[in-house]
Amino acid sequence: MIGKAHRETEKLVIDPLYSSEKFLPEKPSPPPGQWLYFPYDREAFLLEKMVREKDEAKLKVGYTQFRKTPAEKAFFQCDVVKGENLSFKATGSVQVFLNGKKILEKSERKEKYTFLIPENGKLVILLYCSDITCNIPSLFAEENFQRWKISSDGISYISPVNHSPLYDGNAPHFAQQEKVMLLGEKLTQNVWDAKRELFAYIHISCNEQSRPFLYMGESIAEMKNRKGEDEEQTRELIRLAPGKWRSKVLLAFRYVQIENAPEAEIHFEAEFQSLCYRGALFVEGRETWNRIWLQSCYTLRLCMKNFLLDGIKRDRLPWAGDLAVSLLGNAFSFAEKDIVKDTLCVLGAVSIKEAHVNSIIDYSLWFLINHEYFQLYYSDREFLLQEYPRIKETLEILLDSRDENGFLAADPRKVWLFIDWVNGEKFTALQVIFFRALLAGKFLALLAGEKDFAARMEKEAYILAGKIKECAYDAEKGLFTAAPGKKEYTRHPNLLAVDFGLVSGEEAEKIARHLAGNELPKVGTPYMSVFEVMALFKGGMTKEAFEKFDAIWGGMLKEGATTFWEGFDPDHKGEEHYVFYGRPYGKSLCHAWGAGPAFLLPQMLFGIEVIECSWKKFSLSPMPGVTGSIEIPTPFGNIQIECVDGVITYLSCPEECERV
Repeated sequence: MIGKAHRETEKLVIDPLYSSEKFLPEKPSPPPGQWLYFPYDREAFLLEKMVREKDEAKLKVGYTQFRKTPAEKAFFQCDVVKGENLSFKATGSVQVFLNGKKILEKSERKEKYTFLIPENGKLVILLYCSDITCNIPSLFAEENFQRWKISSDGISYISPVNHSPLYDGNAPHFAQQEKVMLLGEKLTQNVWDAKRELFAYIHISCNEQSRPFLYMGESIAEMKNRKGEDEEQTRELIRLAPGKWRSKVLLAFRYVQIENAPEAEIHFEAEFQSLCYRGALFVEGRETWNRIWLQSCYTLRLCMKNFLLDGIKRDRLPWAGDLAVSLLGNAFSFAEKDIVKDTLCVLGAVSIKEAHVNSIIDYSLWFLINHEYFQLYYSDREFLLQEYPRIKETLEILLDSRDENGFLAADPRKVWLFIDWVNGEKFTALQVIFFRALLAGKFLALLAGEKDFAARMEKEAYILAGKIKECAYDAEKGLFTAAPGKKEYTRHPNLLAVDFGLVSGEEAEKIARHLAGNELPKVGTPYMSVFEVMALFKGGMTKEAFEKFDAIWGGMLKEGATTFWEGFDPDHKGEEHYVFYGRPYGKSLCHAWGAGPAFLLPQMLFGIEVIECSWKKFSLSPMPGVTGSIEIPTPFGNIQIECVDGVITYLSCPEECERV
């Protein structure tokens, strides 16, 4: 049943495919059967495809070279019995052996191979893909897919083989995103406004003798740019037919201008993943907050492709820091579980023995924290046990990387310490995130049934907490220093210390008072503004928390944002807002880490928090004065809440969920 929150906010929706009742575009029914392949090969294949697409779009971004390479060949084995009819589909060239004797060899792909098994024994299918940029060796079994094992050498087999019901019956790729034709509003003879941020192909119809020139941008200023060195995406067109042109690649934009074709008309072939807005939020008399919540969700939706990405103009790739915000936002809006699993898989596919996650030391820590978040909201123990060896190995390597003082080493000559797009010392902030990652390790170890390792992680976490407070906490000032022994104070270690429970009570309140002032340098992005607002709120500075919230996200709305940005400074004016990385239009105006309000508003306004995995237990304490309603998606159905002046007037939740 659609609740009040959905009904009240539908008039503010900008998503052309918004639905609170069904998936739009409609999700295809999964085929009977499963695609089987090596663990992490599908995710690695999709990542490589996206890296190539990023390069084709001429995006100005790099990405870690430490990525898993999919296998070129695979042996699939199962036991068969005489008289059995066996059928399968496969990618690549195929050789089939029965009890060591070759019974089939095909270099071309068939829709289906069918055998009448002549004798009992072991059937082995060898698949080989000469070009893994086109495909990976994979087998489609229509039934009894659990019987198959896989091997790289035909000697040592592993089981179970990864499988998924989400993909079509012709290839093991993620089902293609749906394309939807949309029109924009024509502002002048050759300028169009799509009315919202889109990720789309731009189609142009014009005179057959014309050769149109395409200009587009997330802002009007970017659309008007004519300096090639300042372009952030390719403007290349391909000719489909006489008088019919299309952008070569999918583009991120809102505004479009066509030159050299005065009679041109355009339409947009927009790409959307099939999603349902399961969550909802409505606050009486606060249209800005309602709009911010919905546009946070729309921002997330555009950044949901094969993985949860950071942005659609840049980078179009998965990053563990962005995931910390987008995972939580997704949990309160779409509750799409599989895309989070795929993102965690691809981020963790390479051991940090080779390089840190995304080649960033703090992202290895966020990777662990994200695994805890995933289990907390979705409770997938099978996935946890699959990933746990990598999780445990990551924790062990991090612990072995400590310096003589017990801190996580961060030699800038060897690793990138990011934290946020700000300059200055970040050592203490790194240790605070390390503390939180160790607690995530404890949580995950307990779920995996490793009590001794969980106890060890908890012990290490609180030993580290003691060292941080001993070496970097200025009790007189009530702040953490940016690094031990330095009298430099920054926001990041302090706001994270409050958010992650390193401090509480009076210490947290004192830090929050400092955060409410202007003495500390600003954070660099809405990514960290999310955690700053939460720290203010937890530290009792409620008024200041909402003032900061309104300044950042309300400020973006005032600038015409339809999706939220990679960075925002309320003090900037005009085209200053679009500058990033020293480039005039380098800033992404649709960035997943800007979508924090999707989870921030529900937690602050309604005090709703998950206590036991999958929302089996949750807490709820609306703020005094809040009148409104909310829907929270759970694996068992929605929790629906209505309140007046902070008093709950209606609460409905699945029987599997309990308020505590």
